[in-house]
Order: sequence, then structure tokens, then C-alpha cells
Amino acid sequence: MFFDNKKYFEFVKLCRQNGINVPIIPGIEPITSLKQIQFLPRTFHMCFPDDLSDALEGCKTDKDVTKIGIEWGAQQILELKENGVPCLHYGPIGSRMKNCQQSILDYCAKRFVAATTYFPRISNSTLMMSPVASV
Repeated sequence: MFFDNKKYFEFVKLCRQNGINVPIIPGIEPITSLKQIQFLPRTFHMCFPDDLSDALEGCKTDKDVTKIGIEWGAQQILELKENGVPCLHYGPIGSRMKNCQQSILDYCAKRFVAATTYFPRISNSTLMMSPVASV
């Protein structure tokens, strides 16, 4: 689990330098609750990037956290795609999976798809990036 794409890119680079050439599919798991802000770093021994931490500090409700989580996850997806990642595993944490999944797709579509030639397609909780015709 990671919230900073640089960590993924560094991991892949290190693997390739050490002869590991299998596909490494990144997983995006948007934060959806206040509880996860404390639980995730402690349980998975990871930290949030400063920008994400700053945004989460102002959250008062799970709805606030979910909004930030969706926006952050969408940005991650788009950066990963721009850097040649062919697909990714998408698994929102907790019981909000279906709503969060649709929200992140809507967010990507509204803000970024018009500027690119790719659109994420869901298949068994894996987003496959497929080319679509430009409008």
C-alpha cells in the first residue's frame, strides 16, 4: 500500500536493477474514514505524503476523508498512467467500495479524461487503462 507514487516508481526501479522483471501492479486504496488516518500508518508501517497529511488534518467526518481519498487516488491513477503503468489493482478500504469506485471514475472523467486519450475501465477490481477515441 502506498500513497506516494514515487515509492512505487523507486520500488520498480530497484526490482529491475536486481533482475526482477515480472509485472508489478500497483494497488490504489483510497482512504475512506477518520479511523484509517491513524490505523494505516501504524498497521502498515507507512506514512502519508505531507500534502495528503495536510489535507486530512482538516477532515471532521468520514465523508470529508472519503472526498480527499477519492481526489488523491484519482491523481495517483492518472500519474501512474502517464508513467506507463498498464493497469492497477483498485481496492477501496472498508465498506464504501462500490460508491468510492464509481466516484473515483467520475472524478477522473470530469477532470482529466478530456485532456488525455485514456479512460479507466474496471474489470474485477482492476483498472485497465484502455485507449478511447479523442472527442
